[in-house]
Amino acid sequence: MAITALVDLSLHQHAGPVSLVTIAHRQQISLSSLEQVFLRLRQAGIVRSVRGPGGGYTLNHKPANLPLRDVAELFESSHIASQEAQQASAQALWLHLKEHLLSLLGKLSLQSLIDQSPQASPPPRVPVASRLSRGIAPRVTSRTVGPHVPNSVFNLGNLNQPH
Repeated sequence: MAITALVDLSLHQHAGPVSLVTIAHRQQISLSSLEQVFLRLRQAGIVRSVRGPGGGYTLNHKPANLPLRDVAELFESSHIASQEAQQASAQALWLHLKEHLLSLLGKLSLQSLIDQSPQASPPPRVPVASRLSRGIAPRVTSRTVGPHVPNSVFNLGNLNQPH
């Protein structure tokens, strides 16, 4: 959820600070969850907040300078599982998987996700004559960032419905 919100923020902050309400609406994420995520992001110095009318959040650094590993480590649970409940071999496996995942995330930046986003490339240019019908310009619509995937287990049932 944090990475999805950061991609959205990166794509829309060019017009100024982006409010959490806007991100929550675009990404269909709970506002209260997003507030908790951005509190941690702000405390870690990844984003900064702007108060007042027109306020919201902006990135503190360029997306290319933000490794996804930093974000993942920020939200990593301090306990993979209770040590009393886990056997040593299972715990070793989880630690090994964690190391590989963090290594992979260390090679990716927020910019790499932005570059892969459908909104990263401008839409194809259409000649003005074909855009106008009887002198009326077509309505501009917004798109959500990334594929249509459920944000929670409860939304899995909606996966096959048209968007």
